[in-house]
Amino acid sequence: MDNSFETIVLGASMVGLGYACAHPQSLVLEPGELLAPEFTAAFRPITGPVCMQDSPLIQSLLGAGVLSDDGALDPLAFSAGLFRFAREQRLPVLMPARPVSVRPAPQGGYLVEFLTSSGLRRKHAWYLLDTRPKEVCRKSLNLLCHDAVPDMAERLCGAFPLGAESLPGGVEGESILRIFFSPEDSLRAARQSIIRGWRQAFPGGGPHITAIAFDFDYIPEPGGSLQGAAFSDPADAFLCGSRLLPASLPDFACEKEDAL
Repeated sequence: MDNSFETIVLGASMVGLGYACAHPQSLVLEPGELLAPEFTAAFRPITGPVCMQDSPLIQSLLGAGVLSDDGALDPLAFSAGLFRFAREQRLPVLMPARPVSVRPAPQGGYLVEFLTSSGLRRKHAWYLLDTRPKEVCRKSLNLLCHDAVPDMAERLCGAFPLGAESLPGGVEGESILRIFFSPEDSLRAARQSIIRGWRQAFPGGGPHITAIAFDFDYIPEPGGSLQGAAFSDPADAFLCGSRLLPASLPDFACEKEDAL
């Protein structure tokens, strides 16, 4: 692998993947094990048809059967479809790769240190694009459930003071529930709270939890247009990233991992 790139992208979000597809001299660093984790790891509901503007992504998802001709995207098959697309396009994604520090490089640009399974590595880039969630105003832990009841969200709101909402899932009979938590709540505490709250809301049994998301669904402060989590439509986020130009990227404030 080269030691210098035009751009290093922090986070394999849909914005980051769109940018890397348009700019092959990039390197995408993803600390997790899923592409577009703001959708795939968070079980983010995709409530309407996605943007069907022609792109390599749309063609790949249509070919894989993940996306229908009318723009309906299967949220659970989306992850596998993205890995297929990344292989087809040979996207330069390194994962898991956790950024440790970003420093100014003597020759200009940035020196990025990051941890992988093979140890600490360092790469140079002239530009940096950070697509990870930063200023979070709300977050939810989402879950899939079956056998929904009409007043499910209302009953859950009694158990979760910050609220809950129910949205249709990708197949008939499936629902995606968003349970809202404060920015300070940990993932472990939120999972435990969901189990307790579910028993409180449905003491006699009821809807079945099929799966709980791997991570929070982060809702950023308004204005974070380069953050993957700022988009409700993954195809729209991809197009936004593909239209970015390296010279238009904002300067990155070099910081240690404490702030990364």
